[in-house]
Amino acid sequence: MDWAFDEANRDAEVEAVDLPEYVGLRTAFKFVCPAEICRCLLNHAIPEKRVPYFRTWPGHNHHPDCDIDGAQKLVSKARRERLDTRDEKNFAACPARLVLKVHREVVDSEAAVSGSAGRTKAARDHQGDGESQSSGNSRRTVGTIRHICRAFLNYPHNRDQSLSIPGIDGHSYLSAFKKIPWEGLGQYPSRKIFYAPLHWSKFKVDENSIEISLDAGLRENKKLIDGHKVIVDWSDWSKAKRTVLQKELEGRLEEAKEAAGTKKKAWLFFIGEQDSADRRYFRVDDSRLICCFVDELIWVSY
Repeated sequence: MDWAFDEANRDAEVEAVDLPEYVGLRTAFKFVCPAEICRCLLNHAIPEKRVPYFRTWPGHNHHPDCDIDGAQKLVSKARRERLDTRDEKNFAACPARLVLKVHREVVDSEAAVSGSAGRTKAARDHQGDGESQSSGNSRRTVGTIRHICRAFLNYPHNRDQSLSIPGIDGHSYLSAFKKIPWEGLGQYPSRKIFYAPLHWSKFKVDENSIEISLDAGLRENKKLIDGHKVIVDWSDWSKAKRTVLQKELEGRLEEAKEAAGTKKKAWLFFIGEQDSADRRYFRVDDSRLICCFVDELIWVSY
């Protein structure tokens, strides 16, 4: 599983990719399946070369009627055909808007008393990084692009669903996303959720940034000779946030290599600005505006 609830932190929703940072911030946690009918105990795994994930503890199984299994079946159906937009339950996992919350670094006095003075309220409320818990099956507001990009992949026949992202030129999944073409170095003046496959070259990493090569750009005899790159400025990020992104990228790249010969690729999604002086480069500085998935991208004509 790629997400779960932290029962010890008021049922905060935790993304598996955030585990290295989350576990570092929390001293007590109990991960459980988020389905109300289930709530089975989950263990977290943080492999060295793979993306972190959740799995059931030995001897613990999902409830026979667990909604998580139903959600997986729904996604399988959604990848084959258009879902009925009048049925709200079809889109409970399909976010309607992105809202980036501003974090205030306020020292938690309770933590200071208990000897953890360095810990901030933002750290304590880590999962408050934008995921609003919604009741029922209403479409939700999220605080990172991760859930939005996952929905883009999972609901290819329903990309005409509404989507609101501040500053983005587009008001649906269909118009808010922009694929960077496999061939050519284009200019992209409109702000979008850009996406392209990762190139298999190594990431360039230093204290100030990580440089990610995309499999998109100038080609000669189909071979990439000068490609687009994403420069992530993480100079003011915590070490934990840097680790989360680097492990995600390295893990997805390993997954993509293992999936070679299939239709699956490591797709990088990001909201960033194209460099005005050198159009090869895109720049990102917010950890909430970049993510990566290994999946088959299904194309649908509207």
